[in-house]
Amino acid sequence: MDNFNLKKFFKDQYLAEALVNDVDKIQISYTDPGFRFYGMYLYKDGKRNKISFEKEATEYLNDLGIDIQIPRRYEEDKLDKIVDELKRLGIEASHDAAMDTT
Repeated sequence: MDNFNLKKFFKDQYLAEALVNDVDKIQISYTDPGFRFYGMYLYKDGKRNKISFEKEATEYLNDLGIDIQIPRRYEEDKLDKIVDELKRLGIEASHDAAMDTT
């Protein structure tokens, strides 16, 4: 058990649990101004969880079978493809660049 990574275990467990329980809606947000990734919000039964890092958001999408990387900057074409893939899976989805961090 020397190679056991507790953080990875709980992260994998959390993601697997989220996938098993499904997600009603996913919203991908970018800052305005700056158009930098702010977070990916997962909604289920009125509750919201946030994934704050592009790498983790990309891993979550990969776990859903979506092989597209979350862009660091707001790229509408790529985000439209991600939203289309999520909708294909039956998940309501959207993206925006409206998070005012000023």
